[in-house]
Amino acid sequence: MIEQSKRKTDEALPSPVANKKGRVITLKCRTPDEAYLVAEELERADIVTILPDEESLLLEYKKNGCVEVLVSARAYESADELRSVVEYRYCVVRGDLRLSYRGKLFASSLGVVIVPGLLIFAWLRASYKANGYERRAKELKLWFLVGVISWVVVLGCCFVFV
Repeated sequence: MIEQSKRKTDEALPSPVANKKGRVITLKCRTPDEAYLVAEELERADIVTILPDEESLLLEYKKNGCVEVLVSARAYESADELRSVVEYRYCVVRGDLRLSYRGKLFASSLGVVIVPGLLIFAWLRASYKANGYERRAKELKLWFLVGVISWVVVLGCCFVFV
């Protein structure tokens, strides 16, 4: 029971997919292609969808970062199996999130500036671990060590050739 509740709080939930406003349900799709796919699936089940023309669809995607498909609320709610397929979104577990490329670059640059870098590294790593980002903490440590080792190699080469 405790493990199950910990798992629920450890997941980063996506934004809601379906929003009901009166007699219409608005489905948010991530791309225009996804909107066309959703509309096609709904129309196979004889549910009428409203999509703007292609130019308006692309404009809406560029403006909002998503595309909305309008559907009759009564028809959509009657198709339970189809709803589970259309509204399916997976949850991302925090512990599995990777360190971004900027984070890797930042961590390796912290290894070059040893004194403040070590303090910032320790604070960031503790913060990642406290918030459940185990993989990010491991990758931060790895890239910090890469920065330290590369700095030692550069200094060693300078002393050898001087």
